[in-house]
Amino acid sequence: MLDQERKMAIILEQVLQAAVENGREAARKSDAFSQGSTFAYYDLLTIALENAEVLELDPREIGMLDFDPDKELLPGQRRDAA
Repeated sequence: MLDQERKMAIILEQVLQAAVENGREAARKSDAFSQGSTFAYYDLLTIALENAEVLELDPREIGMLDFDPDKELLPGQRRDAA
């Protein structure tokens, strides 16, 4: 049986993974709602990564392997921007 801390960690990891996926999807769209959503995901995910760094956690431990919000979510920085 999982202890309370492990259960919370699993939920946090799943929420962050969903935010990464949804942020990537919103970043591919150009309508105003999607642009606003992209910035909201950017803020959320940047905060998570900054806190992971402060707490000396590897981003992989919170479900954010190889994710760079600056490159993937900011306009003009995205890989698909041309």
